[in-house]
Amino acid sequence: MILIQTSGLCKFINELYFKLINNRSRYLIYYGGAGSGKSVAAAQKQIIRIIQAFYTKKPVRLLCMRKTTPAVRKSAYEEIKSLLYKWSLSQIVTENKTRLQLVFPDSSEILFMGLDDPEKLKSIHGITSVWMEEATEFTLDDFRQIDLRLRGKTNQYKQILMTFNPINEQHWIKKQFFDDEIQKEIESGKQIVSRHFTANSELTIVHSTYKDNRFIDQAYIERLERLIEEDINYYNIYTLGKWGVLKGRIFENYSTAETVPDKYDIRYYGLDFGYSIDPAAFVECRIIGKTLYVKEHLYQPNLTNKELADLIRSILDANQDKNGLILADSSEPKSIAELKRFGLNCQAAAKGPDSVLFGIQKMKQYQIIIDRESTNILKEFDGYKWAEDKFGNQLNKPVQFNDHAIDAIRYAVSRINKEPIKFISEDKYDVSKTNYNEEDMWNEF
Repeated sequence: MILIQTSGLCKFINELYFKLINNRSRYLIYYGGAGSGKSVAAAQKQIIRIIQAFYTKKPVRLLCMRKTTPAVRKSAYEEIKSLLYKWSLSQIVTENKTRLQLVFPDSSEILFMGLDDPEKLKSIHGITSVWMEEATEFTLDDFRQIDLRLRGKTNQYKQILMTFNPINEQHWIKKQFFDDEIQKEIESGKQIVSRHFTANSELTIVHSTYKDNRFIDQAYIERLERLIEEDINYYNIYTLGKWGVLKGRIFENYSTAETVPDKYDIRYYGLDFGYSIDPAAFVECRIIGKTLYVKEHLYQPNLTNKELADLIRSILDANQDKNGLILADSSEPKSIAELKRFGLNCQAAAKGPDSVLFGIQKMKQYQIIIDRESTNILKEFDGYKWAEDKFGNQLNKPVQFNDHAIDAIRYAVSRINKEPIKFISEDKYDVSKTNYNEEDMWNEF
């Protein structure tokens, strides 16, 4: 007999979400600001349902979803596996990496799926619960298809759990679930609101911010609070967890493809350094004529420069591009020097007072196609916008939040054609006075 130790789990679960462990509403919505622990809480609830099923001898079949399979693999799949390891449960799980399936000793299962292959969804039966992570990625029709699949007789209650940031007040989720009375209660400060949604189903909506997450990093708290100085819309969405207004998006002309092409005119790599709260972002840019293909290779925090160099080297080796040129954030000269010592062809990207706008305009010269598995690039593009002041006036600069992969792309694209940047500093390069060798100029950055 396998014994599962469940005592003390409350130490690892935020108080707000601990109240909802046994919530059985047909529709359970966790929404609010960044860093509020929504996704972790959703993952915890799935695992606790597995534990409860083990003791009640009533197996469950849980489905975790995002809009695409690559996205769910990088998020919910890894989150749940990480929690299973932390809670000393991973040794009792049978993992099928190909099917993205976790099977437990009592035959309970957690399945992971994207809606990029809707036929798979039609073939799945006996689902007990669905977690829609980043639910704002889904359409109303997607939701209806998922809702229809959650039918039939099972031994356990059925539930659709949604987690998301409220990025657009015009979204179907707000129109479908947030009536005027619910909105008033939440705006008055009530965090948990329950209603009979229909005669046969209940709705529970949970609003949270970073203040509800006792495990959050202080540096991330400070980053969220600084948003009030940078963009009032982002502050409302990501700090206060309020429904936002989607306007001022910088990139509209981009699409996705199954993969980047093998043949190309130019290939460069971009690198944005990160550590604690910010991920290091390493991207590949391939140019064919006026089309820019981008692919995410790395998007990970808490990497030392040695670890980063090892990962990049393995990526370049797999790409058969050992000496590929990497353009990195010039504000980290020490890190660039270390990567060079580790054998990487890494140079500082041209960067100055107007380099962000320069890079954006350079990117806009191309039709941008994003590799479909580059989930973090896609998420950044969807939210990348011009900043607004506290009065809602648009400023001539982007919001510097969730932009790490886009920064890496800018560094790489700005290097194309070796166009010299004249605004680095007047005392260093004044092209009106002196002729400089362009290659030397780039190499000094």
